[in-house]
Amino acid sequence: MIAALVAALAIPTAHEHTTLAKNKGVPKYGTKVTTASNSCGWSFDYTSYANSMTEDLYVTLDGATAEGTLAAFIGGELHALVEGASGPPFGPYAFKTYYPTMVYDDSSGGAITYKLCVGGTTYESYTTSNSAVETFTTNAHYGSVLAPVLLEFTSASGPVDTDPSCAAYVEAGFTCPVMGSYACAYCAATCAAFC
Repeated sequence: MIAALVAALAIPTAHEHTTLAKNKGVPKYGTKVTTASNSCGWSFDYTSYANSMTEDLYVTLDGATAEGTLAAFIGGELHALVEGASGPPFGPYAFKTYYPTMVYDDSSGGAITYKLCVGGTTYESYTTSNSAVETFTTNAHYGSVLAPVLLEFTSASGPVDTDPSCAAYVEAGFTCPVMGSYACAYCAATCAAFC
């Protein structure tokens, strides 16, 4: 009797697998979705991780509302993939695309970076209105539909560290002023405020 009820409800089981199509990156009730993919070649399986955190994000590209796919990376690995969704019909972001995002990982503390894919082009340079979304925290929630966290991407490339050890230097106590001209010549991204 119970088996017949479960079969009639089409409740997905953990071992079932289909590809995410046009459901805006969020599984619809009753679907059997565990993976997502997009035009930038990103593919993601959220069943690989035990924990999640959620975010309501408003994303722009060069000041305009972004219409594309947002990805979150931890340690260079994909941990979230979502397409923009229609915003609410009210409030300051009425009818604007927003990104209801669920980031997955096994434990708190991982540094999150975001990438935006629009028409097959990937954008990586962004600023955020809340730096808390850049650290994975199990069960956390940031933003809301009426007051989303802002991710502002730009197509222009910003300063780049040519020495990959710059952040480690600063963490070790070699501040940008102490590094002097080396800071601006080789650690431009890390020391942008100083330069």
